[in-house]
Amino acid sequence: MAGNVWEWCSDWYHEKYYILSPEKNPQGADFNDMRVLRGGGRTREYCHSSSCRSYDDPLVPSDTNGFRVVMVP
Repeated sequence: MAGNVWEWCSDWYHEKYYILSPEKNPQGADFNDMRVLRGGGRTREYCHSSSCRSYDDPLVPSDTNGFRVVMVP
């Protein structure tokens, strides 16, 4: 999961979501201008783990953000 770009997630970003969310199976914020990014970046500080979390505007192009294509059998 970790790599050289941040991976877009389907969750909308909310700064205090984990404080306000249910303890089990949080579904993400209802809506925001920013989406969650995980496990990327171009520095070793962020490349090591999918637990690294950030956010960005999905409408603004960036060469450091991407997505992973998954095929479900």
